[in-house]
Amino acid sequence: MSKDLIKPFAVALLLLMGVAGYFCIKFASNPFASAVTGDIRIGVLFDGKLNDGGWNEAQRIGFEYVKNTLKVQVVYRDSLPHADAANMRVDNDMRGDGKGIDEETAMHIIDQLVRADRATIVFSTSDVYASAVEKAAQKYSNVKFFQLKGKKAQGNLASYYARIYQACYLSGIVAGRQTETGHIGYVSSFPRPEQIRVINAFALGVQSVNPQAVVHLRWSHTYSDVEREKEVANRLMDDFPVDVMATNLNNISVLEAADARGVKSIGYNMEHTDMFPNTFLAASVWHWDKFYEARMRECMEGRFKGTMYFADISEGFFGLSELSPLVKPGTANLVETAMGRFRSGKWDVFYGPIYDQRGVLRVAGDENMSDDEVSQHFDWLVRGVEGSCGEDD
Repeated sequence: MSKDLIKPFAVALLLLMGVAGYFCIKFASNPFASAVTGDIRIGVLFDGKLNDGGWNEAQRIGFEYVKNTLKVQVVYRDSLPHADAANMRVDNDMRGDGKGIDEETAMHIIDQLVRADRATIVFSTSDVYASAVEKAAQKYSNVKFFQLKGKKAQGNLASYYARIYQACYLSGIVAGRQTETGHIGYVSSFPRPEQIRVINAFALGVQSVNPQAVVHLRWSHTYSDVEREKEVANRLMDDFPVDVMATNLNNISVLEAADARGVKSIGYNMEHTDMFPNTFLAASVWHWDKFYEARMRECMEGRFKGTMYFADISEGFFGLSELSPLVKPGTANLVETAMGRFRSGKWDVFYGPIYDQRGVLRVAGDENMSDDEVSQHFDWLVRGVEGSCGEDD
């Protein structure tokens, strides 16, 4: 080969090696790129039973869809113990920083998922495990972690949730249209900002179609005591002429209590028309199958980012269930009109004017609440709600 040809040949060879090296690096950065999908293992933490008819069951259905669609393996750890329920009560500053499960126990369970079960992706479906998951993400840098309602996101740790309050606003429209007495009952768990925003959104939905209706709110102070939850629901129905009961609890206890007394109900997490054909109206539901498939594909295609997911209703990860045949005619049109406002991107639930229980203007007509205010600092109830943000129930 002549000297004149050697130089350009060498340059071309170096360029080719550089390109190949770049793609090798990119390929190596994705641990799933060369893996058989059946070898990919997802570990999932649940704080309750997988068949609770609500929060945990809806998530399990989503993971089962991912398992069957993407041909990956899923390992569940369910019914994990909480710390003393008193720790989950809200402090005076309304932060709601309950300890939940003790960190050492949670870390031990995560260690098992990563070491024994060989999970390369871990989903924590309850914020009671948040502190342990944050530490585990630092400990296992080669594992990707997703923490529901987490407060940190970086590197191999992502946080996820959604504006479920938008669906609850829609369910409030259903309740407001349905009530004949103007009295709607609502049972929630603990007076934490995340619960308060959902309740306020529901009440604003009620008011949008029935300004005179009252939402009677009571707290159960439990995440898993079904009998306690039913007791609170029954007391509400004893004290007021409630003809619609609503809830955002993890299970179906309130729906069961309402059905036993022939009272219509608004659910949460899952649609239950078949279970309660004579009383069930609608529910704010999660489409975890779509959400978890999207997150898994990001991991498998090397697109994972340690970011904060806060999905909007227009993304299709959650919404209002199909309305039951019991829902009054004309309600569907009102729901669809509200959905159109969400889809426009020019309006959200907490756009003013909004007044609190005492008639104080909290959000002016030309303002809206920030995500930080909505997510972390909701310590007041909107006009039209009877009840409190304290622990007097």
